[in-house]
Amino acid sequence: MDNPVRTVLVGLGARGKKWARVLQDEEQCDVVGFVDLSEQNLEWARTMYETGPAKCYQNMEQALDETKPTLVVLATPPMDRFRQVMSVFEHGSHLLSEKPLSLDFDEGVRMVKAAEEAKLAFAVGLNLRYQHCVLKARDILRSRVIGGPRFGGYTYWRNRDGYSPDLNRFPLSMRQPLLYEQTIHHIDEIRFVYDAEVERVHSKCWNPPWSMYRDDSTVMATFEMEGELPVNYFGTWSGHTKVDQFLWLQSVLTFYQEH
Repeated sequence: MDNPVRTVLVGLGARGKKWARVLQDEEQCDVVGFVDLSEQNLEWARTMYETGPAKCYQNMEQALDETKPTLVVLATPPMDRFRQVMSVFEHGSHLLSEKPLSLDFDEGVRMVKAAEEAKLAFAVGLNLRYQHCVLKARDILRSRVIGGPRFGGYTYWRNRDGYSPDLNRFPLSMRQPLLYEQTIHHIDEIRFVYDAEVERVHSKCWNPPWSMYRDDSTVMATFEMEGELPVNYFGTWSGHTKVDQFLWLQSVLTFYQEH
């Protein structure tokens, strides 16, 4: 590409490091800056990608002023996302943000409006729609070869170690970590595969006494989908077992994965 996109990556935590690899490998991107509060993480970027000190910043506004990126990738915790997003738009950069976009609905709406008013591209990255099993399930159901679904059950059972070095740690202290970090993906999968929107939700969230998370790590819900399709959902990060399980049962089709 003659004019690769000038890109700044903000956040070099567990997920940010994965973004760094993806962006560095992408020929259409020219990574002109890394931003992180941790000097250790910045040193990792310098060592891994032979980045000079001038390309590493601990202050996002300084990085935006000096590098003038076309695109910013935000791989930061969602707790301070609103301020960061608004600053990116004020600097005139397009934005790709990690999910969850925000823990506050009103703030999320204000971010979207700010992007529209500034005529800047704004996307929230990372979803599970394009996994092979999800695409296959959608294709089978849309073909109607086996008929349409009549009800479904979705179980996500995991004992997630929030202190694992290859995982982000901010969910340990964030509000509703499972709901905003994981269940949101599962709801999107359900909407995508069934090609139907959620009309009503009955839900309860709680935290078992052995959980390492400060807020609720377990979600139970019933989704009433368009077409009178009910789906029961149960998800947890505090399974208290050595075996994780993903089980998606439908009245006409079964998917099962255990690891």
